[in-house]
Amino acid sequence: MANPSELLNDVIDLATDAGERILEIYQTDFDVTQKEDDSPLTAADMAAHNAIIAGLSILTPELPILSEESAKIPFEERKKWHTYWLVDPLDGTREFIKRNGEFTVNIALIDDHESILGVIYTPVSGLTYYAARGQGAFRRIKDGEASRIHTRKKEAGRTTVAGSRSHRGDSLNAFLAHIGNYDIISMGSSLKSGLVAEGKADIYPRLGPTSEWDTAAAHCIVDEAGGRITRTDLSPLRYNTKESLLNPEFLVVGDPDYDWVRFLLKECKGTFYSRADQIKISSRAKGLPSVKPQRKQRENHQYRTQNHPRHIIVMRHLDGRQRPRRRPQPEDRTGKIQLCHRLPGRSELQA
Repeated sequence: MANPSELLNDVIDLATDAGERILEIYQTDFDVTQKEDDSPLTAADMAAHNAIIAGLSILTPELPILSEESAKIPFEERKKWHTYWLVDPLDGTREFIKRNGEFTVNIALIDDHESILGVIYTPVSGLTYYAARGQGAFRRIKDGEASRIHTRKKEAGRTTVAGSRSHRGDSLNAFLAHIGNYDIISMGSSLKSGLVAEGKADIYPRLGPTSEWDTAAAHCIVDEAGGRITRTDLSPLRYNTKESLLNPEFLVVGDPDYDWVRFLLKECKGTFYSRADQIKISSRAKGLPSVKPQRKQRENHQYRTQNHPRHIIVMRHLDGRQRPRRRPQPEDRTGKIQLCHRLPGRSELQA
């Protein structure tokens, strides 16, 4: 396989060609059908899919291709892939149907479960984001000059949040309630991640369902711009590791050194974590080795509570004394145990 950066121009051309096919249908009275998962499908999705598959098959005939419109490839076959193309021919079909212009063509190259090349093309505006590993991230409007983009450091004060135009729900509202003063930019498709990559937004929290082709192209772009895309436990988001192609909930952050974890800890449900666990989570977010507590931890005592019948509360002892076996209260402010909630879809952390 060629160096990923050597493929970029050809992939941009393929995305642009697919965008032209989409625009041809965009100007017509197109029909909308429903896929098995009730998501919408148009002739534009298939036209872009066919154009990209044909182009990539010529560009790199040795590499397999996984597209949203050809996703029924069993994991028994996919798990043998080390390097492959991951494609969303029309990201933001709902925005396409609304005719608001906020839809994109996404093409990514995955190697060893990580995105190493990404192209996001916006057919209506001609905006292109693109990146290859080790080469930086760039933004270009139509035939204009490309400019290198960077995420921004989180400053004190208001937070700028990129949010979904079509999928805002209770989880995002709860997250925003904890984040303090904020401005929100509602946007469709992968353009939200693009806002973070070019420093126009601080964070894009996606606390609802997405698929791997929704994030793969943006992932390389955000990484190369200086940001990160992580799961809500701040572990890396990886590709083609399981039967399901659904992503876990995730965060796109512009400043990985900022303490985003304090908002995550308020978003979980029914678990108490020690300060040592919080240090581990924070260290993982910053790419640092986990920090062990200075004092030996005693055994974990588990309780069920009336308020959280489905969750186990974990008490971690950081001093050498036994704590009484009582049900901890939310107002516990001893400094040894801090209240938060379980991170979505996460099992208890191990010290």
